[in-house]
This record gives sequence, structure tokens and C-alpha cells, in this order.
Amino acid sequence: MKAEEFQLWKLAVTDSSAVLTCEDGNEAIVFTKQIEFTDFPLQEISFFFTNNVILLPSEY
Repeated sequence: MKAEEFQLWKLAVTDSSAVLTCEDGNEAIVFTKQIEFTDFPLQEISFFFTNNVILLPSEY
């Protein structure tokens, strides 16, 4: 993942579990992680990572 200059991170929550994915910006998944338990209040959230900065979609 360090080789990816631009990354799109998504957390998708279903009931009390979640899936965290990282895409390269061209819809290719480069990382995925199943999270067994979460109490995160939103169903989905996305972040951009570029130039060593994490941004919300509204900031990009």
C-alpha cells in the first residue's frame, strides 16, 4: 500500500461488524480487512490519503 500515491479508504458497517477496504483510485482494491465488532455509528465512511495527508471527501 505504501507504493500507492493516492488511496481511497472505505469503512462499511453491517450490524456490528465492518469491512475496511483500500482502493488505488482506479477502483482496484489493494487491501481489505474484516472487522468482527464495531460500534461505529455510520453505515459507511470514506477517506482519501494523498501526499501523507488524510482528507474527508468534502476536503479533496
